[in-house]
Amino acid sequence: MKKETVSRFSVSLPPSLLRQLDEMSSEKGYDNRPLAIADMIRNTTLSNTGRNSATKTSRHHHAGL
Repeated sequence: MKKETVSRFSVSLPPSLLRQLDEMSSEKGYDNRPLAIADMIRNTTLSNTGRNSATKTSRHHHAGL
């Protein structure tokens, strides 16, 4: 598999939403916010492209997002 480079970006959230993100990340077993956010984006992108749910895999599929 080809190794991808990463890009950084900043996200501003209200404190209540940040707490929700941290709670969800912890419940799902993520070690950090970027992993949780990346999987959420990946899963949303796959859903929006109309792919079959059976093809929706990620390296963090065990996290349940």
